[in-house]
Amino acid sequence: MLKQFVYDKNIYDKVVMYPGADEVGLTLICRAINDYKNYRPKIFVYYASELGKNAIPQFEDRPIDETMKYQIYATNSFRVYSLSEADICLAVNLGSEFVPFWDEKASLIYEKNKSIKTFVDFVEYALSKNKIVGIADVAYCNQADKKLVQYLSNKNMLFKIHGFAGWNTSSNTLGTTINEIIATFY
Repeated sequence: MLKQFVYDKNIYDKVVMYPGADEVGLTLICRAINDYKNYRPKIFVYYASELGKNAIPQFEDRPIDETMKYQIYATNSFRVYSLSEADICLAVNLGSEFVPFWDEKASLIYEKNKSIKTFVDFVEYALSKNKIVGIADVAYCNQADKKLVQYLSNKNMLFKIHGFAGWNTSSNTLGTTINEIIATFY
């Protein structure tokens, strides 16, 4: 019904619809800042699992990479596909598929096709290239990945990254992290 209203009013180029709600206030603020500065920050997205970017998160209706496109667009930022051309790097911690954390197979599935070490190594590399870096921890709903947080702590990186979220739904986490790192960019 809402989509039909948008099309009937011919405003589909002005309205963005995607999963998420809690981050909307931050998104509107960052969009206003980008518009005021007349700049579209360039964001590179790095996934811990390339297979995971095509997985559909719990409570959502589309692959996470599709939501990512709209989250970035809603801030009036621009997605780029290489770290060298980016102002900002968004590192997304996820496995190759989404499984509820209470499922006894969750840790096995989560670690399939992904490595915390290589993920954190990339984050460290992006920081060494003087990029603004945020981590969207979408591995599990309603909590951060304890192994990732511990590994970041062991490497003394918790206060080197510029943004982190790992809560509620994947979209809330993505939007929060994207907006944290855009704000830090300015």
